[in-house]
Amino acid sequence: MAFNGTLDKLTDDDRQLLLGAGESRVFTPGSIILRHRTLVQGVFAVISGQVRVEHGFEVPRVTVAKRADGSEEIHHEPGRMWTEVTSLGRGEFFGEMSFIDDSPVRASVFAVGQVEVVFIPAGKVRELLERNGGFAQRFYRSFASVPAERLRQAASGSYDVDPEPSDKAQDREKADGRTFGGGLFPLPDYQK
Repeated sequence: MAFNGTLDKLTDDDRQLLLGAGESRVFTPGSIILRHRTLVQGVFAVISGQVRVEHGFEVPRVTVAKRADGSEEIHHEPGRMWTEVTSLGRGEFFGEMSFIDDSPVRASVFAVGQVEVVFIPAGKVRELLERNGGFAQRFYRSFASVPAERLRQAASGSYDVDPEPSDKAQDREKADGRTFGGGLFPLPDYQK
């Protein structure tokens, strides 16, 4: 199975070894696979289907209640708003950050349509890592690149403020190579 950039440093044998240590799970459309703030004791690989990763933000919820005398009573309650962060498909992993630092997950993951995943328990992953130093090195290098790539993807639109930079900005980038974001943000000149 191709791994869409996730665990791209692993060999085919490494990938089969890792997947072989896991157990298959099938989720129906809309099912929660991972719930925000839970501690995951392993890593998930998408075998078929697609999952949606959502992050929740704390937002105040204000409600206004009318009293019998006509006055209003305002209630402030904690609330949560969810936004889709990304979607993942066949060959992609999730839950890896929680596995790496033993912390609760920071997002929820839902099945989009029917989804099959392989769940590899943390104990089995650690056993593989301890038995094979080369596997461990490739595994951690791959996982280190996952959050970096996800940050790049998330930020890719934020710096592209001007998708069609002016000729002047393009000329400046060609001349000194010290700008980013379509030439809108010049980098400091440390040679002065």
